[in-house]
Amino acid sequence: MNLTAFRAFQGRLRELIGEAGRLAEELGFSALVQVCQDLDRRLAAERFTVAVLGEIKRGKSSLINALLGAEVLPKAALVCTAALCIIRHGVAPRAVIQYRDGGQREVPTADLQQVATKKNPEAGNLAHIEVEYPLPLLAEGIVLVDTPGVNDTDEIRRRLTEEFIPRSDGVLFVLNAGQPFSDSEMRFLTTGILRHHIRKLWFVVNALDRLATDDEREEALAYCQEQIDQVLPQARLYGVSAKTYLEGRRAQDPQRMAVSGIPDFLESLTRDLVASRWEGLIDVPLGLFGSFLAELERGIAWEASLLEKSATQRAEMASQLEAECRSLIEEKGRLTQRFLNEAESLVYEIARGPARPSEEGLSAAICLILQDPKASEADMQQRLGHLYHDRLQSYLQALIQDLHRRLSPLARQLSAEFAQRVGRLDTRATMAGGSGGLDAAKKPLDNGAPHPMPLPGLPELDLEAGTLLARLAPILSLGLLATGNLVLAALAMTPALFRRWGPADAPRVIAGFRERLDEGGRRIRDELFAHKSEIARTLADQMLQGFAPLMRLVDDARERARRLAGEADHWRVDRARDLDRARAAAAALVERLASLRREAIR
Repeated sequence: MNLTAFRAFQGRLRELIGEAGRLAEELGFSALVQVCQDLDRRLAAERFTVAVLGEIKRGKSSLINALLGAEVLPKAALVCTAALCIIRHGVAPRAVIQYRDGGQREVPTADLQQVATKKNPEAGNLAHIEVEYPLPLLAEGIVLVDTPGVNDTDEIRRRLTEEFIPRSDGVLFVLNAGQPFSDSEMRFLTTGILRHHIRKLWFVVNALDRLATDDEREEALAYCQEQIDQVLPQARLYGVSAKTYLEGRRAQDPQRMAVSGIPDFLESLTRDLVASRWEGLIDVPLGLFGSFLAELERGIAWEASLLEKSATQRAEMASQLEAECRSLIEEKGRLTQRFLNEAESLVYEIARGPARPSEEGLSAAICLILQDPKASEADMQQRLGHLYHDRLQSYLQALIQDLHRRLSPLARQLSAEFAQRVGRLDTRATMAGGSGGLDAAKKPLDNGAPHPMPLPGLPELDLEAGTLLARLAPILSLGLLATGNLVLAALAMTPALFRRWGPADAPRVIAGFRERLDEGGRRIRDELFAHKSEIARTLADQMLQGFAPLMRLVDDARERARRLAGEADHWRVDRARDLDRARAAAAALVERLASLRREAIR
């Protein structure tokens, strides 16, 4: 199936979901309405995200430009990329810088060469760059993510690349025909990619045009295939020349474009991505929507059962529901306070702990800077400033990551506890919290409440340390750590520390650097201690976002209680007519979904 057919199928499924959501809204099933909206947003946001990886000077930028069909990313900038470049579709060319402190700034795409380079004074504060471009490939939902070189010497940029890999649908690993498959590339393949179990992985040997003969090109491809087969037998390997393709495109020469290998690779890339997302569409959204329709029919049956109950019975049910809802709202407050207390205690423990910034590899890094014969004193001072900034930022990220790691079990525990309590009201909650499972959904409820598809439970504070840092930066006066101002602080170190450069001065510079690094580490811990309550509240607010699906069940129950208590006997005739119509509409939706399933199997 091609992308056009995929999108058409996706559109028909979204149409069904919209009709089902409107039916649930007419019936007053507010939680079901929210489930439908969430599922539709999930389908609408469906993307094919491909991380483009490779060492510096392997031709990543020229390959990306060839895939896009235009010189979108300047090659000079991509040689020394300072941040992730996320390229998606837009009606006009556009680039937006996203900073680590949460700010953003729009720039012309022509300025990317200056913005994306490590020589940019703001490089230490770049989170990522979002690029929009009006090209058909991107309009079909493909997102390309260019990354800093996997052999980048900057720890922060290298970590950005490594953290993005597990979130990708596929990885495009770029090799170079003139430098086929180095030992460092093999190490990154085995330790940086394969361990994440990426399902879609393409190897592209670029710059075949640099080899003079067909024999040389075949030899280079055979060598790369042989190396890859050692760890990934039968891997897909493509030989291309991005330069030849772009030259052919500018000259409007189809034959030159074809011999470049880019069209064949692009066709394979598109086919594989569609197959991957097609599996996801069958396995997840179709299944979830089927569960939704089953629960919609149960809800209709529950409403119909009320027609047989007396006003007194309905009033008693309403009173029980309302009392349980009030109790759950109070329980939410108690669990939140429990998390707050634990989070504040952990922040205190971390802030007063003996940890200090890592000095691993510090001496070697400083010596390399001091021994660079081409660098001026200003260059050395700036590089030392960046080193200082990166070490402190890594230290703060490590502290936040430790906080995240130690709070996650508590978040899971509170999720399960609250889900069990809500499960007394509605078994959907036990499915959401993971404690009841699907078996719970098969059991009838005492209060007759419908129990639709599983809803997401409480998250595990599964944010990356860098994201948490951005959330916490506004609280801390050392938010300047996320803005890059510590680079300026480093440059303002006493002139005595950096007055004279050379290998002989290394011990003195290293000792002074360590002293300043320890001072910066103490300042970070002091700031964490001073703002421990605000930090705990920020983390609690993040945790409470996970309560939203469970609280929707509580709100839905309160709405049922109000409806039960307020409806007079004359509502029976009108409600019976509405339910008959809804039952027929739901049955029609089930049949149309079955038709979609049959199409999916074919």
